[in-house]
Amino acid sequence: MIRALTVAALVAFVSPVRADEKDWTGTPVRLKESVRLGRKLGGGLVRDGAALDPAKTYTVKSDDGTFLELVGETGFVFKSEAERVAKADPIVGTFTWYTGAEFVFRADGTANAKLGAMTWVAKWVANPYGGYVVMYAEGGVDVVKLSADGKKLEGTGLSNGKSYPVSGTKR
Repeated sequence: MIRALTVAALVAFVSPVRADEKDWTGTPVRLKESVRLGRKLGGGLVRDGAALDPAKTYTVKSDDGTFLELVGETGFVFKSEAERVAKADPIVGTFTWYTGAEFVFRADGTANAKLGAMTWVAKWVANPYGGYVVMYAEGGVDVVKLSADGKKLEGTGLSNGKSYPVSGTKR
């Protein structure tokens, strides 16, 4: 009797519920490889749907634990064929800067701006007190905050001992 309880306790500790086994509804995913959508048939899929691009990020519409239904797609994929991806920081994207420059913020923390023949290279980090700090290779710094709707950056630039207002609108 004690041996059976010990084995049951050991199984309970060795087999915890993994986070990726939870419901993925509403989360972004990428496919591990190129697959076709299918329709459910007897616990499997008949792959007669559209081919999906593994480089594209999809949002999960429903998750029954085995199959995922994706927003904007007709059919299902196996959950094991997908992996969750982190949501990009809201600053990631292209902004039209107050100077007219095209300013691109990337998910890896790098950024660059281009206006005509001029190019600026920068790195950005989330400010622990809110907003972001943009540090230019040329030596300037911008301290900005993103609007609640994620469409406008505003703040202060610091360069050569002077401060000035900076802003950008997301495209």
